[in-house]
Amino acid sequence: MTEPANIEQRKPIWIALSEFYLDTELQESDFREIAFKIIESPYTFDEVKKINKYEVFPVLQVNLLSFAGEWAGFDEDWLVGEIITLREKKSLVRQLITVVTYQMFKWMCKNYWKKLFSMYNYLKTNPESFILSCRTAFFNEVFPFQFDKRQNPIYQKLEQISIEYKIKGKLREYYEHLLEGQYYINIWTAFFYLKYLI
Repeated sequence: MTEPANIEQRKPIWIALSEFYLDTELQESDFREIAFKIIESPYTFDEVKKINKYEVFPVLQVNLLSFAGEWAGFDEDWLVGEIITLREKKSLVRQLITVVTYQMFKWMCKNYWKKLFSMYNYLKTNPESFILSCRTAFFNEVFPFQFDKRQNPIYQKLEQISIEYKIKGKLREYYEHLLEGQYYINIWTAFFYLKYLI
């Protein structure tokens, strides 16, 4: 079982992992957001897997077994309340039941964990990537077409990364960012493409 922990630190992980139990297919951007939550948390990837096994899975696995499962998203207050209640009632018997049922049903999210681990590793090993830089720009309120912010280091970094895609002959890879809707990634891509890459 996981060690006692700060509930506030765990909440973002619980909410992020709840995406695995929705009756819908997750997209690359979903895995990226979950990976961000893990990176920003005090937990390792293996610790997050244990949090899932002992805290999220027992509460939400039933949704994947339902013919009319939740697909739009779980109520966060309900989710947090259910997990806290589960933690307060933990016992050896409950833990053994969780271990057994997890072994039976973990296959249902197996591919998700592979994709999440791949995304997590990518983000951890590529802190200077275009996508992460777009995210940083977003949270620092630096947006495309803000010409008055051209001297901002984040703006210049995005500009340089875009030019490097052309220099390295990776324009096809760069074009794929046009499909990304988060953090103005697609707009930054189109902006620098029109300015430097055609």
